[in-house]
Parts: sequence; C-alpha cells; structure tokens
Amino acid sequence: MGLYPFNRFLHSLINLVEQPVCTFCQKATIADSFGPHLCQNCQSLFLNHKEGHFCKRCAFPLANFQNSCPFCLETKCRFQSAITLGIYQDSLHQATLKMKKLSGQNLAYSLGKLLYKKRLQYIDTTFDYLVPIPVSYRKWVTQGYQTAAQIGRGIAAVSQIPLLPKALRLTREIQKQALLPKTTRIQNTKNAFKPFYTKRLQDKSILLVDDILTTAATANEATKALLHGGARSVVVATICRATIS
Repeated sequence: MGLYPFNRFLHSLINLVEQPVCTFCQKATIADSFGPHLCQNCQSLFLNHKEGHFCKRCAFPLANFQNSCPFCLETKCRFQSAITLGIYQDSLHQATLKMKKLSGQNLAYSLGKLLYKKRLQYIDTTFDYLVPIPVSYRKWVTQGYQTAAQIGRGIAAVSQIPLLPKALRLTREIQKQALLPKTTRIQNTKNAFKPFYTKRLQDKSILLVDDILTTAATANEATKALLHGGARSVVVATICRATIS
C-alpha cells in the first residue's frame, strides 16, 4: 500500500472515532478521507474574487475592464505563472493570520487541498515536484511548524505530486517581509536561497508553494535558485494574493 492510500485509510479511521470539524470555523462538517478539511460554507468564503479576474502571469487581481496587468508592467517575474486561491482580504486575511500560529497547521493543510481542487487541477501543466518556500530556523522554532510546507502537504495529499520539503535552503537570515517596503523587500531576499537535491531537480517542472504573494520578491529569488539548480520551469502557488502601495 502506497503512502497516499495509507493516509486516506488512516484519516478514515480517525473520522469514525472523532466528529470532523471545519479547520476554520470549527463547526461540525462531513468527513474527508484526505485529512483535515473545510466546510462548504468556508470554502465559498475563501473563493472570494467574484468580480474581475486574476492576471495569468502573476495572479494580480484585475477589474473586468483591465486588459493589462499593472504589476507585470513594473515587475519582472522569473516564474512561469502564479496561481492563487483568492485575494488577501476578509476571510482569507483571517485565515492567513491564523496559519501563522501553531494551531493553524490543520487550516494550512486544508487550504492546500482547496487550492488544488479549485485551482491547480484545472491548469494544463504537469508538475514533477512540490517545493515549499523555506523559513529560517528561528521562525520555524517560534511558530512551531513551516506554513508553506504544510500547505504543500495538503496539495500533495489530493494530487499525489511528490513533496520535496528541503529542496530549497536559506543562505542567511532574512527579515520579515511584511514589515518592509517594496524596494527593501527585494534587497532583503536577494540571493537568500540555494537549491538542494539538485540531481532530482534536473529538467523538472516545479510547483513552488507559499502562503501569500505580494511583491513577488521572495518567489522570484526562490525561482532563481531552483532554475540555477537545474529545474526546467517553476509555477508559483499561494493561498492568497496581496498588493502593496
């Protein structure tokens, strides 16, 4: 029995003993053999971009009348494209903050599953590996887990795309991006990543996973490292897309 069927079997046994609850609202919901999950109501809340559309290149939210992306006009994206669940506002904003805590592990996992089911499985690309954006050891210890890696585990559970949690390493400590202006964010992450498992990356299509995409500074530097490590292409997948003034 492979890893994924075994995990489904294990979660099915757990659901027989425990009443499944939504990882966001904590209300009772229908069991899911793929592990922690969201209720239908919360899934609808997270799919929040009802008007307009996202840029196919960088996932920037566009209005219905916009034909060109203002973000792409001023930013060079190294990755092939970006896919996101929704905009960093309302329920997704709350969920992203909740994922920053140890208690948000199951939420990160279930949002990874939702990202695949509602977005990733419909794109015309086959991925060889999932690679999460790494965090510093200090942040890992403080938070208790790695958000991007947990999102990746959720995606892997429903897609069966292999997860390489250590394919990228930080070369140095970086400051928290959310506290920095755009220009400083770019310098903060410059050359901050290096590839690992380079033999496994050779000529592979990579799905790079993170919780949020804002200036693309982190995603660009991580993509650069993966491409230098031999990857053929990189697509970015995040739970939400934010903007910065």
